[in-house]
Amino acid sequence: MLALDILREAAGLVSTTDISKRMLELRGSPRVSARQFDTLNRKVYAVLNTKFRQGIVRKAGCVQGANRAVLWGVIAH
Repeated sequence: MLALDILREAAGLVSTTDISKRMLELRGSPRVSARQFDTLNRKVYAVLNTKFRQGIVRKAGCVQGANRAVLWGVIAH
């Protein structure tokens, strides 16, 4: 999964928003409407929240004032 790859390559914690932006860059489509970005961001959050419940990633807090911008990190095994 692309979101997990982005987390693994990151030097530290990454927000949901930054993961979504990076996914768009890697796919070659950085320009999308606000509505499309919000939809992608919700999907990324949902997938990472599932991975959180499975013990694969961790939630390390929230970005102040940002909607659904949780900080994520990969749990080292």
